[in-house]
Amino acid sequence: MERMTSAVERLTDIMDEIASASHEQTRGIEQVDQAIGQTDEVTQQNAALVKQAAAAAGSMEEQAAYLRSAMAVFKISQTGESSRASTKKERPRGRAKLG
Repeated sequence: MERMTSAVERLTDIMDEIASASHEQTRGIEQVDQAIGQTDEVTQQNAALVKQAAAAAGSMEEQAAYLRSAMAVFKISQTGESSRASTKKERPRGRAKLG
């Protein structure tokens, strides 16, 4: 009878260990699930930020093109002075003869 009691106690201990291990596995799986959820959320946020950055880059590219065309009317002389190419006109040198 004592052997039977001892065997039942061992079986009970083993079942308790299995239950404990099962509980730990469940907690571990919950943590993995939570980590995957957080990773997914961060990935979606990053994708949104990439979209925003691409839109900002496109806008900056358009603005740079506009500024290049606006600055194209200016020329830099050898002395470093700037002048508007479209308004600078050559004046005749010397005097015109009349009559």
